[in-house]
Amino acid sequence: MVVGEIILRSTDKAKTVELEGRVHSISGDLVDKVTALWCALDRAHFSVARTLINLGKADVNHGPLHPLLIDATIRGRLDIVEFLVENDYADINETKTNDENKSNCLIIAASHGHTQIIEYLIKKNVELESKTCVDENTALAVAAIGGHLESLRLLYMTGASSNMGNHTKKTPIALAAENNQLDVVNFLLEQNHDHATFDDLELGVALHILSHKGTEEYKPEWVIQILRHSFIKRTQLNISKIIAESIAVYNFQKECQSIDELDQIQHNADRLYIEALLIQERILVLRKDESLFTLLFEQTNELIGKGEFDRCLDLTLHIFHLCQQFEVHNCHQQFFWVFYTMFNSKMSIPVDRFWETCDLVFKPSQENSNDFHKRDARYLLATAGKV
Repeated sequence: MVVGEIILRSTDKAKTVELEGRVHSISGDLVDKVTALWCALDRAHFSVARTLINLGKADVNHGPLHPLLIDATIRGRLDIVEFLVENDYADINETKTNDENKSNCLIIAASHGHTQIIEYLIKKNVELESKTCVDENTALAVAAIGGHLESLRLLYMTGASSNMGNHTKKTPIALAAENNQLDVVNFLLEQNHDHATFDDLELGVALHILSHKGTEEYKPEWVIQILRHSFIKRTQLNISKIIAESIAVYNFQKECQSIDELDQIQHNADRLYIEALLIQERILVLRKDESLFTLLFEQTNELIGKGEFDRCLDLTLHIFHLCQQFEVHNCHQQFFWVFYTMFNSKMSIPVDRFWETCDLVFKPSQENSNDFHKRDARYLLATAGKV
């Protein structure tokens, strides 16, 4: 074989084998920084590729951008993937992209919708729940983002989790919704027709409203579309909401319970914001998720910035009652900061409301009379002299 002779006669095998060039791929694309091994694989000359690897010690991780297994997966070349894996030239779990995500070939196949490659990798016992390094998305999550329904269906039916959150706690259904992949949303709702899946979907919409209202990123049409879609699927699958009683902190509003009620508020940005707060609280309280306190304390700061101190005090009391419900006892610093910020604004605060809140939040008890509590109480009482 000519390739074998060239390798044997070369005075520097590594340099010869790893020499880079520019060629047109079999599909006609001009590709830079390719090696002889890449060319052999591209043309499906697998006997030549075997010689380059076995005799020339060609590096299977030396691709134009990524290791050759990843490169083949991106291009949907199942034949190359099979050659590298069946001959133990590449590990399907350990071979990763060279970018910051460090994605394995299953994640790459899912992101491109290469279902045949996914099916092969599953047969080879690939790790289904491997995650990207940056966003911590699984293969099922990236399939949801890209709207690759058949790939997602295969992963789901094989046992991949559809409720695993990424680094921002977004589950695949929330990721599908924010990328307008309604076919994926429908599939996941129909497979997991439970409260948790609907809650993931609606919480994603609520967090979008709370994070982006008033910015260029805010998508009001998308908000209504997804919430309306959720109502339709809830009705079809007979999954009802558990609605809390109306309270002052949310202007005595209740969360919408029908499409008609949603349509009535769809053009009212302030009411939609309250709707998002109601959705957020319903779900996070149910889950005993303490991230709710961080979000609510952020809201107190917004109210202080607007000079809406009565509403801020309402919210502060509400947070305190939620702390009791959650049995959380480590929020005294945040409560103190709320009062300090209000006082520092030089605005008067009703004395009776101050003492009502002070008594509830900082009242000593046998169970919680530690040094931190006493210090907070002293700070607050000292500040109270400004009232």
